[in-house]
Amino acid sequence: MEFSFERQKNMRRTLTLAAVALVAVSAQAQLIYENLGGPFTVLAPGTPGEDLAGDNFLPPAPPIGQNWQITDFGIAIFFEVAGSHSIDDIRIDFFNQVDSPGAGPAFSSLAGGFNGNATGITTTAAFNGFLFTWSGLSIDLASSAGNANGYGVQVSLNSFTSPGDVMIGYTDSVATVGSSANGFFADLTTPDGTIVGDEYFTFGNTNDNLAVQITAQPVPEPGTMIALGLGASALLARRRR
Repeated sequence: MEFSFERQKNMRRTLTLAAVALVAVSAQAQLIYENLGGPFTVLAPGTPGEDLAGDNFLPPAPPIGQNWQITDFGIAIFFEVAGSHSIDDIRIDFFNQVDSPGAGPAFSSLAGGFNGNATGITTTAAFNGFLFTWSGLSIDLASSAGNANGYGVQVSLNSFTSPGDVMIGYTDSVATVGSSANGFFADLTTPDGTIVGDEYFTFGNTNDNLAVQITAQPVPEPGTMIALGLGASALLARRRR
């Protein structure tokens, strides 16, 4: 399925987003955050620091006694010119804490991450894009209790091969699953390979966020696993008497 959206930020082009092959996920897995409604936006090609961005996300509450384990992640990426492309290295990290604006890091308490790539990409028009999805992940998020800012996701587009620029996608839409505050983080103020809390931006819309999709499955909280282990040990000891 292919979708077309008008590009914002003084660039009246059409951004076309198509889905790369989606992989079947576990029967227990479910979308916990999705913001792909469009219209889509990208930073101007060649903007210093554009290749490192992040956002907060608040998923629905998991079942009682369980936390979310991320199994799939998708992000919209756009290509400045038509042609053949490859994403040689993209790094995705998830964090349990989004910190308040300031000079310190925007995210803390790393939950985990992965490096991905994609090859054999062909676009037929300028500013076409795809939803790239990586599956088979096992990234455990901590309990969200007391975490009003939600979780953080950081995307680093480290290297690519393309006749033009390759850009992280943003969208001006309300999340269809989960929620996120208006605005995103990007390494734009002082491009140095890190994002601080003050590097928080919008395009002037009401719902400017990274265009991403996150799937997860519920897993027992660590405390629950310990309790189950103690219960099994007690039962085993009782049988031995």
